[in-house]
Amino acid sequence: MHGYALMQRVKEISQGAVLLGAGTLYTIFSTLEKEGLIQMVSEMDRRKTYALTPKGEQVLRKQIERLELMVENSHKMAANLRK
Repeated sequence: MHGYALMQRVKEISQGAVLLGAGTLYTIFSTLEKEGLIQMVSEMDRRKTYALTPKGEQVLRKQIERLELMVENSHKMAANLRK
């Protein structure tokens, strides 16, 4: 996905709660690329397309596990508050 498409997709899946500016997005891309988490796979008409590296996939999976645990614990805490 190129940058503009990603900004639109984030807005869509977050139901407008997360809005990424171009400057923010490209700073993030630069950082992720330096850390070896993404790599540019093509560039056409100034549109760069990136993909996760194997390291990036591993970090993403760990982040998802961490967030799932946080949600699970939040549900437990909320249930305890209702008692």
